Amino acid sequence: MTLVFFIYGLAFFSLALALTVRGVPSDLIALRTPLFFLAGFGFIHGIAEWAVMAELLAHGATGMTLDSVAKTLSGVSFVVLSFSAYQLFLDSRKRTHLFLGVYIALVSLTWAALGPVDS
Repeated sequence: MTLVFFIYGLAFFSLALALTVRGVPSDLIALRTPLFFLAGFGFIHGIAEWAVMAELLAHGATGMTLDSVAKTLSGVSFVVLSFSAYQLFLDSRKRTHLFLGVYIALVSLTWAALGPVDS
């Protein structure tokens, strides 16, 4: 199971690294900000998956520390991913106010679904 979390985290981390190193071509300059947030999502989510892997390798010896770190990083990564989606939507310049309300509702539901972090 730890191998699955390692590969899963590596996939997200590799995505972020590729987006960071590659840069944005001049004809796609409008995608610079959404791709920046997508790279941030990849880095944060990859680290969150590796925190889950480390918790599994430690067999719970770390207490709730790595578990709470993984949950917090997962929540933050999905908020960053939603920023990327929001930036893409702003580029379309249609119904921005409606999307902003839906965006705030989805971010709130994401945090609520993750639940409180046990200490």
